[in-house]
Amino acid sequence: MKILTHGHGRFLGRLLLLLGLVATLGLLANWAAAPAYAYAASTLTVTNCSDDSQLQADVSQANKDNNGDTITFACGGDILLSRTLIIAGRMTIDGSNQSVTLDGSGQLQVFLVDMGVNFTLNAITVANGSINTGGGDQSGYRGRCSPHPDAVRGQPAGSSQGQPERHLHRC
Repeated sequence: MKILTHGHGRFLGRLLLLLGLVATLGLLANWAAAPAYAYAASTLTVTNCSDDSQLQADVSQANKDNNGDTITFACGGDILLSRTLIIAGRMTIDGSNQSVTLDGSGQLQVFLVDMGVNFTLNAITVANGSINTGGGDQSGYRGRCSPHPDAVRGQPAGSSQGQPERHLHRC
């Protein structure tokens, strides 16, 4: 049996320390390079158009996901909004194959889109929105939105009677 001298013990200690540092650095590099968990875009379907509760909940979920969710409709008709739809995440609201109107009743703003957010409206009618005390379809957009050009109707603020709004304010 060979006895280690003081020099060999020091070498072995340094070797073990070096191996420990390499292993630690390898674990840290692997942890830092791990991809962040990403959510896949979801399709959320509104099945009850008698009030806005399900639509509000689906918009809230799409805001949380912020991953390009699409909200579709399995029902049609006028949805009277109880509060402004706040769009804070990337999403599409798609009324294809249904006749869906989002109605502000002349009392509230229909949409408020946060700055920098991509928001798309497809086959949706926006009606009777209001900013402050004015009437019309004045939906507030600070982000990037892509509405269908014929999607908006109603009495815009400051226009003559019967002329429908053909754009969304600041869109």
